[in-house]
Amino acid sequence: MTFGTHNVKSIKSVVKNILKINPASVGYNFVHYPHFSNQHYSLPDMKEYSKAVIYTFKQLRARKIYDDQFFRRLQPFVERKIRIKECSALGGAINLAPGGMIGPCKNPPH
Repeated sequence: MTFGTHNVKSIKSVVKNILKINPASVGYNFVHYPHFSNQHYSLPDMKEYSKAVIYTFKQLRARKIYDDQFFRRLQPFVERKIRIKECSALGGAINLAPGGMIGPCKNPPH
């Protein structure tokens, strides 16, 4: 899931649908500032955006669902180890894309 202008106002519904499948973990992406000329999208209102991220985090934690985005970045500090690869599962995760396409980790599905 990616947080953005397309879903920030309906995040409660999005999270509700995700929780219906009772996942062991959830990964999400944060919106990036469009810094290339071919990126034509608007940034969400940061106050609404922040509330959506916090709401999602609280809902996941209340159900003891692993929050991949947050804990993956916290783990190297806790374990005092350097993490070389950014992929959450080093190739063991799947990426679900619009249109029903499925691919490995963060690689674009084929």
